Amino acid sequence: MSAEQESRPTYQDIREETEKPASDRETITSLRGNKIAPRRYHLTDKKMSALVSAHEKDGSFPNPYRYGGMYYGMVQALIELGVDKVHSFVKVKEAIKSVLVGITKKNGQNAWESFVTKAPKNDLSGKDVNGRLLQNASVLQRLTGLHPYGEKLRQVLACIDILKDANDLPCIRLNTEFKTVDSVCPINEIHRKRGRKKGTVSKAPDVVIVEPANSVEIVSVELSEAE
Repeated sequence: MSAEQESRPTYQDIREETEKPASDRETITSLRGNKIAPRRYHLTDKKMSALVSAHEKDGSFPNPYRYGGMYYGMVQALIELGVDKVHSFVKVKEAIKSVLVGITKKNGQNAWESFVTKAPKNDLSGKDVNGRLLQNASVLQRLTGLHPYGEKLRQVLACIDILKDANDLPCIRLNTEFKTVDSVCPINEIHRKRGRKKGTVSKAPDVVIVEPANSVEIVSVELSEAE
């Protein structure tokens, strides 16, 4: 590891700073050399307590993401399909659509329409809906670096697993069987296997899902960042 890499802050280094109002946070230097205000990826103690309390009575799994967003929709879909169970990508996609269709955005579109019509950030992120959904699932597995999108799930002792069935077709599971935060470790069978530390996801070539008729086919491609 280079001296530059060793000097880069981790999310744990700036975690306390992110709990300040955005305008009051001290800037950090991004990997691209830009000065940016650090973004919060975890639940504060107050929000965590409120979330847990809201679900204690009925015993339902607490969805830690912002209501109406894609991450909320994906986790909520997996909750409704059944936690700790493996679900085919096709079923997960339909469940996400069902959740998001019922949420109206400020522009009058429902949240699903907003997602499928969203313009890509760049040429590399111009994937079809299936590819974007699978990529968002992969992003929710991130537990390291300055952008640990899966940190809120880890706080509630859960993670997203991306698996393959007997026919090598993608499946997704909301895994809630962890006992401690440190034991949370996402599984991704779509990425090529590499040596990795707990809580990280390989950056090997990802996949796009092509959905002809009633089947799903995996095709290897290079993918960029989510959304």
